[in-house]
Amino acid sequence: MKEQLLRQLHSVKTMSIVGMCKNAGKTTMLNWLLEQGKLQGVLGLTSIGRDGESTDIVTGTEKPGIFVREGTLIATAKDMLRLGDITKEILMTTGIPTPLGEVVIVRARSAGHVQLAGPSITTQLKTVSKEFFDLGADISIIDGALGRKSLGARAVAEGVILCTGASYDMNMDKVVADTAHIYHLMNLPKAETLPPEAEEGLEKCLKEHGEALAPGALTDSMVVPLLRSGVLRIIDLEALPLRRDFAFVHVEAEPSALVRQFIEFARADR
Repeated sequence: MKEQLLRQLHSVKTMSIVGMCKNAGKTTMLNWLLEQGKLQGVLGLTSIGRDGESTDIVTGTEKPGIFVREGTLIATAKDMLRLGDITKEILMTTGIPTPLGEVVIVRARSAGHVQLAGPSITTQLKTVSKEFFDLGADISIIDGALGRKSLGARAVAEGVILCTGASYDMNMDKVVADTAHIYHLMNLPKAETLPPEAEEGLEKCLKEHGEALAPGALTDSMVVPLLRSGVLRIIDLEALPLRRDFAFVHVEAEPSALVRQFIEFARADR
């Protein structure tokens, strides 16, 4: 199994490590990959969250460190540089801001431990990967963060390692079912054609073409007018099993009206 995994990983130039939940084993998996001989060539390494600290800043539990070999390229926030013990050569600044300082790219001139705090936006991650390859990297690795399965998008990485385990849920059947669900979502075939982009508004595009591509988030303020005008409808198909899996982010203390409608729909015994 390990040999098969390594063969697959060597077939891609960019890979991301994502987890089903916190403490799913992403850093452990990363360290396994970083062991001498696992991945050949010069590696570029960054993280969408903070990684490599000895104690989890959220839970207070012990965490594994990140040990890199000499020659590894590392993209991390400036304030993280003093927390590692490698001899480093600063290669470039990226202009990408983070709460811990600008992301800089360094080369490890000795083996040792590092702490990572990289970009948080997918377009920035693509930029960092490009810089890695321009600087001589053979493989770019992105260490993911809790809930950021968007790192599995083909636009970010050619290959994805999905980490899961008992930390996701006490019910092992649920762990297996939900992991399989995410696996199948990540392996959906690429669309042969894309809907027209809604450059002049969703409603106009939907009325003219019957479909629309809306890059980014689909917000309440975008959807509510479409529901009210009848351009969009909520339908239910009998005997069609659907997995209702919704996630909402909102700043209000109470969910918005549209969010409540979807929650009721998701909970409905249909």
